[in-house]
Amino acid sequence: MAGKSYTQPVTVVNDPRSPATVADVRAQAALQSKIVDAMKEAWDGYHQVAAMRALVAADTAVAAAKAFDSTLAAVGGNPDGRGGFGGFGGPRPAPTFVV
Repeated sequence: MAGKSYTQPVTVVNDPRSPATVADVRAQAALQSKIVDAMKEAWDGYHQVAAMRALVAADTAVAAAKAFDSTLAAVGGNPDGRGGFGGFGGPRPAPTFVV
């Protein structure tokens, strides 16, 4: 193609087996966009917590820094640990950035 661009008209139609209306499809697309945006925000938050933990880890001799790191770990999650569903019926763990 070497720098050339081509255009062609296209018509998109719903699957005739689907009962979804145009409004339904638009609402689904809007919801999916919000979900993707929220995932990006969570990923950014995870990186912010990881950066703070790295700074705190550089000064492990200070007791306050260790306590602060524990708080960050509780909020950010433990990337070395495993997520999962354990304890069916038990209390839900606090949400973190790590699944």
